[in-house]
Amino acid sequence: MNNKKGFFATLAKCTSPGFVLMSVLIGGGFATGREIVQYGGQYGARGWIVGLSIALVFSIICMVSFEIARKYKAYDYRSHLKVYAGPLSILYDIIYFVTSLLVMSVMASATGTILETTLNAPYYVGVVVIIILSAIINFFGKKLVEKFSVAGALALYIGYIAFAIMAIAGRTDNIARVFAETDVSYVQAGSTGAFAMIWVGIIYVGYNIQPITTAFFTCEKLHTRKEALLSGFLAGFIILIPWVLTYLALMAYYPSESVLGAGVPWLIMMMDVNTVVVIIFGLIAGWTLIATTVGVMNGLTDRIDKQLAEKNKPPMKGRTRVIITLAYLIGAVVMSRFGIIDLVNKGYTAMSYGMIISFAVPLLTVGVYKAFFKKD
Repeated sequence: MNNKKGFFATLAKCTSPGFVLMSVLIGGGFATGREIVQYGGQYGARGWIVGLSIALVFSIICMVSFEIARKYKAYDYRSHLKVYAGPLSILYDIIYFVTSLLVMSVMASATGTILETTLNAPYYVGVVVIIILSAIINFFGKKLVEKFSVAGALALYIGYIAFAIMAIAGRTDNIARVFAETDVSYVQAGSTGAFAMIWVGIIYVGYNIQPITTAFFTCEKLHTRKEALLSGFLAGFIILIPWVLTYLALMAYYPSESVLGAGVPWLIMMMDVNTVVVIIFGLIAGWTLIATTVGVMNGLTDRIDKQLAEKNKPPMKGRTRVIITLAYLIGAVVMSRFGIIDLVNKGYTAMSYGMIISFAVPLLTVGVYKAFFKKD
């Protein structure tokens, strides 16, 4: 009995970082479906290569990152980068702030659009809801953030499995056709080679490095290298499941312009199912968007707290966290008017290169040495 309890306790501990990571990722990428179109779905039958490369690269980066967090007790991104990034940490800081604003702009735009379409609520009602709830959750600090993220991620897994089944039901013939004919007709010929697909996956991971840093605080529970490596490996494949569900749902409609060209492809697919399902989708998608915003803001405020500690100053009070969250989200609302498609297509790719240079490259060189070869 004790062995069973020990097993489940270890499993919960080692999957927690992955679920927190997914709870942040799922709002930006999976709740709308827009990112999966851009980074996988549009490539039709060749898109699975992108998904596999995403899982593997995420696992590698998370394994190294979580071991550094455990070994050096670096549970916020500022402390983490100090271990291996040197002067590049300043560049990462700048990119982090810009990317945070960009991600939350997508969240605000998506929330407004989804609630407007599903519940007939005015666009800015959805925006105000995400601002208020995110501020409240951040007020109570990281313990509530972790509980909210993990519980939400588990519920979302169930929801997305159901949505994918409904989207795919009755359209499996089209999925079979896409793979049988190796249909890549939505994109230009010659752009779907294996290396090109792997690179698309790397770019996707690049701009999603920021969500990885939001899971560092969960690494406080990891006490051995084995636990850190297992947590990192599992994280890459935990996030692959909703990616695969979204990808298969998109293949059920491929190469439909009305779905692949939509700002919120999931919404179009659910409207094809049932009105009640659309409303349920709107509520669950809203949850994911809030989870993403909460995760991003928690990472940001943890970084500020760390800098205050270095100056022998007390951490921020809940009220200050709320003010920072509100200020960031108001800025995001202004940016959100550019629209989801433009924000994802143009902004994300630019930020990805910056994240790769300032985080991934030093992590996988200096970071690997300090994590696995340098003695404690």
